[in-house]
Amino acid sequence: MNIVTRKTDDLAIHPVVKSLPMLAVDHPKFISLLDSIEDEGGVPQALIVDEHDQVMDGRHRLMAAKIKRIAEVPCIVKPADQCATIVLRTLLARRHYNKGALAYMTLPMLDAAIAESATRRLAALKKGKSPSTASGGSREKSPSTASGGPREKTPMEAFAERLGVSTDELGKARKVAKLFAAQDTVIAGWLERSPEAAAAWDKWDQEQPRAWGTFSQAWNRQAGLDPAVDGGSDALPPENFRERWEPDLFEGEIGLGGIIQAIAGLVSTKGKTRGDKEDGEDAAYLAALRRIERFNTEAFARWSDLPPERRVPLIQQFTGSLPEWPDDVRRAVHAQLKEIYGSK
Repeated sequence: MNIVTRKTDDLAIHPVVKSLPMLAVDHPKFISLLDSIEDEGGVPQALIVDEHDQVMDGRHRLMAAKIKRIAEVPCIVKPADQCATIVLRTLLARRHYNKGALAYMTLPMLDAAIAESATRRLAALKKGKSPSTASGGSREKSPSTASGGPREKTPMEAFAERLGVSTDELGKARKVAKLFAAQDTVIAGWLERSPEAAAAWDKWDQEQPRAWGTFSQAWNRQAGLDPAVDGGSDALPPENFRERWEPDLFEGEIGLGGIIQAIAGLVSTKGKTRGDKEDGEDAAYLAALRRIERFNTEAFARWSDLPPERRVPLIQQFTGSLPEWPDDVRRAVHAQLKEIYGSK
């Protein structure tokens, strides 16, 4: 494995990697990285870059090197067409995100990963090998076809399996990405209609990147606007869905389905004048939604690891809390259980 050196100022981040979240500069892990660079006098591990000096693995090391004014960093050069595979392998090995966050973050890599897989399969066929030989595994099959025999998995199914998520979760990730993109367009349109606000935002964004929420509050104060009173006014800055929900998704506070529901609720009230009562209801709704999402994703995540005798006290504790549940929730659960198990 040949290690070369590259000037830090000549390196850029690969477009496929830009969508992934980064540690804040005051995060303990990033501070630890800065300390290790200072102690060792350089970056402790080589970055992986493509032929165009675009970083595919090592964004934090590059940022830390620039902060510490390290002129050159060690790099390993790999083909650009392997980017999705490299990023996925690194992400799965080092990160501990929930399935929704993983599906959302890797969505920009889906097309690239499918293209890489197709390239490998074509190369294998040209060499007279089976595609499974090229990928180092068995030929991927889904359970059955209409004729009863196994069928080859679609590229999306194979990608989802590799991530450990469902194709349904990838579908939700696509929907969330589209909702975020649509709201980004709304924000861009609002800025076009308000040159003064656009100029103020450009200056604000240079000093505080990704801080649309605080900019909106400052702009409303300057313009004498009150969201509780002027809820239907086009003078109010639109909400930034991406900025509002991405951090909660990455921290496991909410899932993709919860984001879709929350945005639907916000959109349904667009244009309505809101008061303190409605704002309080929104806060209560979103707090309850986060707790339910967390319960759905975490409560039984490792249930299959427990032997029956260890499950019994947990079941007793859970069912013992049922009398304290709201009546409408108990009735809805009862109706759903009857639908699942019938009248037994």
